[in-house]
Amino acid sequence: MPYALCTMQNSWRLLLLSENNPYLNMAVDEAVLLAHSQKKTQPTLRFYTWDPPCISLGYFQKAAEEDRKKWQGLNVPFVRRLSGGRAVFHNHDLTYSFTIHEDYNLLPKNIIQSCQIIGQCLYKGLNFFGISGKLLEINNLRQRAEKKGRETKDCFNVFSSGEILYARRKLIGSAQVRKKGVILQHGSILMNYPPVLGNTESLRTITLKEILGHEVKPEEIIPCIIKGFENIFNVKFENVCLTDEEKKTAKKLELEYRQRGIT
Repeated sequence: MPYALCTMQNSWRLLLLSENNPYLNMAVDEAVLLAHSQKKTQPTLRFYTWDPPCISLGYFQKAAEEDRKKWQGLNVPFVRRLSGGRAVFHNHDLTYSFTIHEDYNLLPKNIIQSCQIIGQCLYKGLNFFGISGKLLEINNLRQRAEKKGRETKDCFNVFSSGEILYARRKLIGSAQVRKKGVILQHGSILMNYPPVLGNTESLRTITLKEILGHEVKPEEIIPCIIKGFENIFNVKFENVCLTDEEKKTAKKLELEYRQRGIT
């Protein structure tokens, strides 16, 4: 049955936890963006994990031969994201994506400022989860990372504006894209394993397990992240499924993502 628009006042869409291959994960994010660009759906918050583990590359990221050899040694698939940024090794992390049309006028046109607001949602969510204090912060500087005289290829070696740090180590890394009047931001929440990519500096990253001293399941933190978004945007989320049209679009896009290279 086609998805009916939410009847709850000020309600947005929630797509709860799903585990997919990397190509379908990226295809669903893009399908949600396309449907929302046509005003067929509300703003959408989505959560997903990756099976199998993979490396996602930023849309414009170039992979040198030495990088390809190093990453291919991990024996995992590659996928190129719709968003920019650098490579991320998705290894049992939890990924969120947030999609909202610019016409809502709830996020600034300035990308750095909009990343800060979404960072506030994530920050609030971690507060609700019980992580707070002076060690937790929203990064407010866009830093350029240099390593051995050249820019690093690894997202978690770089601290960008709006990302979440704990003790000056990255806990949540994000990337944003704007297309067809829609803002899509997705990001990786480090749960129990560091994003070992071959050149990731462990002292620049931190996991929830390291902070709390025990493993964390996605189902435990997701309600708190949802509450963080609700708090900042003053809305309620309604749990739904993808529309039939989104499912059809995602299946088509999945094939395209499989066929894209990593040059």
